Parts: sequence; structure tokens; C-alpha cells
Amino acid sequence: MKNVNFGGANIKTRIMAEEKKEIIKPKIFISWCNDANNVGKQIGGLFNTFVSNVFGGRVDVYYSPGSNGVWQVELLSALQSSTFGIFIMTPESMDSPWMSFEFGSIFLRRANDKFDNVKRFILPVCFSEHIDKSNAVFQLNQIKQFERKNIVAFLEKIKETQGFPKDDDFSLLNSIDTHWSALQNGVDAVLKEIKVKPAYVRNYKLREELAKKEDEITQLSVQRKETENADIEKLKQQIEALTAQNKSLVSLNNELTSKLNRSEHNSRQSSPISTDNLSRFLADNMVLVDGGSFWMDKSVGYRVNLSSYYIGKCQVTQNLWKKIMGINPSRFNDNGEKPVENITWYDAACFCNRLSMEMELECVYDLTQRVYDTDGKGYQHIVKADVTIDITKFGFRLPTEAEWEYAARGGSHNNEQEYEFSGSNNIDDVAVYRKNSYDLGENNPNYGTHAVGSKNKNDLGLYDMSGNVWEWCQDWSGDYPTEQIVSDPPGPISGASRVLRGGSWYGDTVICRVSYRGGNAPNNRNYYDGFRLLLSSPKNKKRKK
Repeated sequence: MKNVNFGGANIKTRIMAEEKKEIIKPKIFISWCNDANNVGKQIGGLFNTFVSNVFGGRVDVYYSPGSNGVWQVELLSALQSSTFGIFIMTPESMDSPWMSFEFGSIFLRRANDKFDNVKRFILPVCFSEHIDKSNAVFQLNQIKQFERKNIVAFLEKIKETQGFPKDDDFSLLNSIDTHWSALQNGVDAVLKEIKVKPAYVRNYKLREELAKKEDEITQLSVQRKETENADIEKLKQQIEALTAQNKSLVSLNNELTSKLNRSEHNSRQSSPISTDNLSRFLADNMVLVDGGSFWMDKSVGYRVNLSSYYIGKCQVTQNLWKKIMGINPSRFNDNGEKPVENITWYDAACFCNRLSMEMELECVYDLTQRVYDTDGKGYQHIVKADVTIDITKFGFRLPTEAEWEYAARGGSHNNEQEYEFSGSNNIDDVAVYRKNSYDLGENNPNYGTHAVGSKNKNDLGLYDMSGNVWEWCQDWSGDYPTEQIVSDPPGPISGASRVLRGGSWYGDTVICRVSYRGGNAPNNRNYYDGFRLLLSSPKNKKRKK
């Protein structure tokens, strides 16, 4: 029979305390069995430290690091003086004759309250799968595996049955969270070092095997998703290629018909595409901005000359987005006339291509090697792609930063007056911004974005160039060139973020100024980022990128 060491206490102490009506702390006895590798002793010590730290002096913990006394007497004395007991069950302890006999006897006597009138609770914690299933005592299913949920349930029973003063704001779960990793890591380290009995480390190896299997399953899932995305992308590219080919044939037919039936000076002939749908769309949704010149940054001597172009009267609405793309990803989706938001730069570029195809125009953007991320509404956002931009093509696109600012300042209609905001020096006249939106709080109906065109327009007839949502621009972010006069600048050739202009409902006065420059990574999406359409004027000669 193995020697077993138990801590004990004098029961008279508790009786005297009761007579004096003192507050008695719960007493917890930690039992362990000697073995050749000191596993029980080491784990018992870890539990002693863990329980003491968790309750922080609110309980008395009995743990004996070793004794040569009569173990049966110590066992009975300890159980009589302790309300709770934690038994460290290791393979050698479970193989010893006393464990099945004495533990069963003590547990049954405790269950029938034959020691005294005090109800006791015992938690046998098992650190092995080696259990004698033929033993009737163990068939009671009282032995618990070393798992966090079992330890938490037992410690909650201690707090529940003993009760602490009402003014004690002690949080058991928070304290367990603080000290659990030390116990778990300590036990894992003890079991991992044992080489004598494989049963000790069986659970540890099982956890490693399960973790390995989970990693393999995760990797297979990622590979399958990548394969599915690649197949979807391939199909989309084939559809876009066939659609573009068909549109090109239609375009060529229209151009030839126009040349045969109309004079060379007819304004409709100057465009490779001329349809009723496009004419109506431009009349209803866009404004022609006559080309001109302006100082984009006088401090560095940066002056820009621009060709004519069409730009959206308003930011792209959720109604238009849903009509073209099918699913509305916006957060503030209670009104279809609010601007679309929560989209990446790639999403905006993809929309421009889809709208161009709808209007039988050319696609400005070539987005290949796409990577998608699906949101909670089922919309697949493009978060990565290889991008080629050809602004010589006649199709919808995002405005360059220079085109955006020129339009925000009023274009050629505003050569003399330089407003701080788009159309006014009074931000409340022209912008949805922090003061009249975000600061009102989420319970206010004006919190978030507003319907486009709800504020005054600027001199060009454009709405919301200041505020409502930030507007993606085509350019990469970068410094302005110095001492230069440039024509139709496309911006830097590379970068880490794309330009955002105009400010938003979430921003303050400063960022809503027409001169303020913002930016974000093209794969990011926020519920205050949207965009505005641009279409190069068909009167312009084709420009190099």
C-alpha cells in the first residue's frame, strides 16, 4: 500500500469559533498520493496555490507537503475539519488498494451525513484515463476529468454554499480567469515530463493530436474556399470577357451606323456609344464640369489643368447600388436614397465597371486575381486584386483627387470665391457632419448618413461634396509635386492607401473642408466611406494614363 499524506486541522478550533459566533472561513482539504515520480505531490501543490490565489484569503486551504504520521487518522481528521475536499487522482493513486476502498467508504459516509450534521462536498480530479471500470465506486461517475468547467463548478459550489459578506464585491470567475493559465501550464508541464507511465501523458498527447487535427481541418477548409473563390473568379472573368466582347460589337455597330447616317460634326458621333439610356442617366444624375485650371496647393506651387468631365450630382445611392450589384452592404439602410457605404475601394471600382457594361460603355478597371470577404449580409467584398486602370476608355470611374477638388470648389463657376466648404463658408448649410449627425446619438433619427441632396448644392449643382460620407478617389495617396503645372494628373503610380475626400457624418468641421486630404487602405470598408461617379467627356481626346 502506498503512503498517502494529508493535511489536517484541530476540529476544536471550529467548535470554539462557533461558540464565539465568529465568521468561519470555508476549509478546503487537498489530498494526494505518493508515487515514484511525485506527480501527485506536484499537482497537489499547484492546486494549493491556485485555490489560495483564487479566493485571496477568503478560505483556508489544507495541504501537507509530506508526513510520516498515521495516514488514516490524518484522513479522518482532515475530512471532519474540512467542508470541501479535492482529491488528486493519478494512475498510481488509482491503482492502490486504499483508493477504491477508503475513498468509496468515505464518500458514501459523507453522502449519508454520518460524520456529523455538516454537509460536505468532495471533488475527485482525475489526471488519467486509467480507471478500473469494474469497481462499483467509480461507476458512481463522481470522478471528474481535469477540465476547467469541472474546477469552476466546484469552486462556484464553495462560494454558493458558504456565502461571503454582501459588501464583498469578489468576482469568482474573474479571479479564476486570472490564475487559471498558471494552473493549466503547471499541470501540463508536470505531465509532459513523465516518462515512466504513458497513462500520465495520455490526455496531454490527445490534446496535441486533437489540436493537430483541428489545424489540418482548418487548412483544408481554407484550401477549399480558395479553390471555390478561384473557380468563381474564373467564371466571372469569362462572363465579363464575353459581355465585354458583345458590348464591343454593339459599340462598333452603333459607331458605324452613326458615321453613315450623320455628318462628321454631329455631337453624337464624337462618342463611341450613344444610347437613350446613357443620355437619360447623364441628364438625371450627372453634371458636366467644363475644363479649367486651379491652384491645388499654392504653398508648393502646384497648379492643375483639367479637361472637361461629367461628375455625379450626388454620392452613389443605395438604390442605384442595389440595382446594379444586387445586395446592399450599407449599415444605414433604412432609406434607399442614402449614400451607399461600407464598401472597399475595389468594390467601388467593380461597380463602375458593372454600370459601364449596363450602359454599353467600356470598362476602365481591370480587376484580376480577386480575393473576397463575405460580410454578415452575404455580400462578397473584394479585399484584394491586381488593378490596371485605363482612363483612355470611355466608361464610368472614380474621380481623380484633382478632378474631385476642382468640382468641390465649383469648377470654372467659382474662380473668384474660394469657399472653405463645398458651396459655402457655413458648414451647416452644405454638410452632414458630426454636429448634426453623430453627436445626436444613435437613438436620434438623424444619427448616421442622411438622404443625398438634403443640404444646399455648390455652384456646379453638386450635393454633399462636404460631409455625409467620405468619397473614394482613384489616386494612391502621396505628396503633391512642387513648382509644377500639370494636366489631368493621375496621381502617384503606387502606394499603401487610396485617397478619400470630403469628410463624413462622423467627422468634425476640419475634415469636411474642400482642401482636406484623407486616405485608407483599399481593402478597408467603413460605414462612413462611399463614392461619386465620374465619366470623361466624349469631346476630350483620349488621354494617356
